[in-house]
Formats: sequence, structure tokens, C-alpha cells
Amino acid sequence: MLKVQGPGLQRVNLALLGREITHSLSPAVYKNLIPNKLAKYFLFDCVDYSSIGNVQDLFLCRDLRGLSITTPYKPWASYWVDEYSSEFEFVGPVNTIKLEGAKVLG
Repeated sequence: MLKVQGPGLQRVNLALLGREITHSLSPAVYKNLIPNKLAKYFLFDCVDYSSIGNVQDLFLCRDLRGLSITTPYKPWASYWVDEYSSEFEFVGPVNTIKLEGAKVLG
């Protein structure tokens, strides 16, 4: 879970990647989870897989801290990941990724 607290807080940019996601409740959920307007939530509504491009570029273009993935792109998320968390084997599909340096972690 992302914790945003303490002095000297910085804005956190998060996003959701999927198709036909304009109805998503994710922006409202994160607005309630992270107080004081410290999070900005972007929607990457991609028409097809080829329009996504390089996943690292998605992080860099909006200075993202995390990216959630939903249908229909969740099956492809594992191809973008360089290193998996310990929860991956338990949960299965990758649904959240982050960029650390040049590595994509899922």
C-alpha cells in the first residue's frame, strides 16, 4: 500500500492503463485514499496494444510513481516487467507496475 504522510510531502502521480476506462472509479478512489490533493491520477485509455508503445515512456511522460493495468492489457503486463514481487506467484497476473531506475517492477 502506498503511504503518503509526514512533513515535506510531494505530489504522487499514478495512472490506470486500459481500454474504454473513462468510467473508471480509480481516480475517485485514490482521491479519497491520498489526502490533501497529493495525488494526481491519469487515465491512459488505449485503443489497441500497439498504441501503448514503450511502457517506460508512459512513466516518464507523466512522472508516474505507479501504473495499474486493467482489461484488456493485463495479460501483456508480464512482458513489460523486468522483476516480479513475491506476491506475483500467489496472485497471478500483474496488475500494478512501477519503474525503479531502468527496471519495471511488477
